[in-house]
Amino acid sequence: LNHEYSNVNWQELRANDPGEVSARLSEFQLRQAQLKEAVDYVDQQRKQKISESQSKELEKLKTAYLLWFSYYPTLPKTHRYSLGQKIDHTLVEAIEAIAAASFLSPAEKQPWVRLAIRKVDTFKILLLVLWETKSLDNKKYAALSVPFDEIGRMLGGWNGQLQRKNSPAVLAGEKK
Repeated sequence: LNHEYSNVNWQELRANDPGEVSARLSEFQLRQAQLKEAVDYVDQQRKQKISESQSKELEKLKTAYLLWFSYYPTLPKTHRYSLGQKIDHTLVEAIEAIAAASFLSPAEKQPWVRLAIRKVDTFKILLLVLWETKSLDNKKYAALSVPFDEIGRMLGGWNGQLQRKNSPAVLAGEKK
């Protein structure tokens, strides 16, 4: 549209046919508005799709992180600034990996989902260490373990779906 607009010799057109200038300007404005409307619609659909695709895993992990974050300041200083920071950093990396996977095509998602799985598994091990060293009481350990076990299952299911979608047989179009 911009190319077409710039190819019009507006001075010559204005000198020869002023009515045509007005008509063309109106037409360009109308087409520009229609184009903007279409772009806005596509952007809205993209945002909705992203929101839906990341809603389950990302929302669950975000909620679980907020629970962890509420417990983090209660850790003894000996673990708060060492193991606690490492756990916090690991969870943030898991959130980043899931968020990144949500924006990618199915073929590109799998490494990010696997990274998130590794980060959640690492969190579970480090959480166990906090519990075994009595830096985290039984109630808090149980409260954190349940959602992270569920997140692990969700990510494992997502990874399995991606493996099936990205398998050579499916990519080649073969039927099972």
